Amino acid sequence: IAGTVVNSILSPGVVVARGALVRDSIVFSDTVIEQGAVCRRAIIDREAWIGPGARIGWRPQGQDRAKEISMIGKQARIGGKAAVKAGCVVPGRSSLPAAASPTGPP
Repeated sequence: IAGTVVNSILSPGVVVARGALVRDSIVFSDTVIEQGAVCRRAIIDREAWIGPGARIGWRPQGQDRAKEISMIGKQARIGGKAAVKAGCVVPGRSSLPAAASPTGPP
C-alpha cells in the first residue's frame, strides 16, 4: 500500500499505488488500483484493475453528496482516467475504456 486508504477495508493482495486514494470503500483480493486513481464509496470485487487517474464514485461538481455506492465487478478493468459516477455498476469481466464515463445505474 503506497497510496492513501481512509475508512476502507482491503482484502489480502490488494495493491494501492502511490498517489491513489481509496476512501469509504471495500476492495476485495488481488485488485490493483493504479497511480492517481480515486475510489470513493465503492465496492470493488476481486481481481479488478483500476487504471491510472481513474475516478470511481465520481460526482459532478456541485451535485448533492448522495449515499450512492458504485460497484465494480469481479475482474472488471477500468481504463486510465475513466470516470464511474456514484451509483453506477460495472459488471464483472467487463472493460470500461480509458476516459469513458457511464452516466448512471443500469
